[in-house]
Amino acid sequence: MNVVLCGGGSLGLAYGALMSTFVNPELLVRGVSQANAIESAGGITLTHDGSTQHAAITASADPGLLARADIAVCLVKYPDTKALADVLAEWLSPNATVVTLQTGVRPLTEYGERLGVHRVVGGVSYLGAKRTGPHSVEAGSNMRTVLGLDGVDAEHADRIKSFVGRLQGSPLVFELSMNIKRVIWDKMVIACSQNAVSGLTSATFRVLRESAVWHHTLNKLIDEIVAVGRAAGVDLPDGQLDRAFANWESLPNHRASTFVDLEQGRLTEVDALNGTIVELGAKYGIPTPINETLTALVHLGEMAKSGT
Repeated sequence: MNVVLCGGGSLGLAYGALMSTFVNPELLVRGVSQANAIESAGGITLTHDGSTQHAAITASADPGLLARADIAVCLVKYPDTKALADVLAEWLSPNATVVTLQTGVRPLTEYGERLGVHRVVGGVSYLGAKRTGPHSVEAGSNMRTVLGLDGVDAEHADRIKSFVGRLQGSPLVFELSMNIKRVIWDKMVIACSQNAVSGLTSATFRVLRESAVWHHTLNKLIDEIVAVGRAAGVDLPDGQLDRAFANWESLPNHRASTFVDLEQGRLTEVDALNGTIVELGAKYGIPTPINETLTALVHLGEMAKSGT
């Protein structure tokens, strides 16, 4: 089974290292310099659970390696989704399976429209990781990944089951779901509650959890997300605020990836998160003023950093 991980960011490096001795994945990165750095180092350096280890893995910036892939795993940031979908459409076998572990509901829809919904597996990653260099990464303690088998043809579902089976014994913990849309929305609620605010204010998750002045607005923000999700046909339960608090308690000193993106002048994933809530709210006639404000402010931050 040939597995190609698409993306040289924190998740691409972390999954590559954690899978390396089980499915021997190849890593497709955007930059030749990063590919050369990984090749020169002979793989990826992973720090996890208090120890550091080396994982031998091949990396390349040549999309031609996709031609031999049985499974392509999409691990890029949302702004790179269209570009990656175009590359996959050009190079990937029509029989290959596509897995998206990207944030939000948009990537699953967009890859499905471009590549065929019958072979695009939606997924949710809970793996926390921080890239510390072109070939080094630090992984958190949560190893959970959920993959959805609903909506894909039997051959692709069977391939995913085989893929997960080969990873038994690795640090990664995979679950299979027949309602991946619900799983994606569960994570959407958390991400929409924290990413934009943390990115704009530099607040850690401890600050978000302990700042009572923010909680009144946070309640309204979550109410908007839940209302839109339910209108979209997803049965989101009550108690979402408690889920957000529990997540923040487990990662008190963490800041959302949006903070890093804004600091480094990169486009953020806000359109896949709060921007999607705004878009769907307009579709279903649900006001989303807080999500709209956060989306606009993040875009303003992107423009300020880029100098436009």
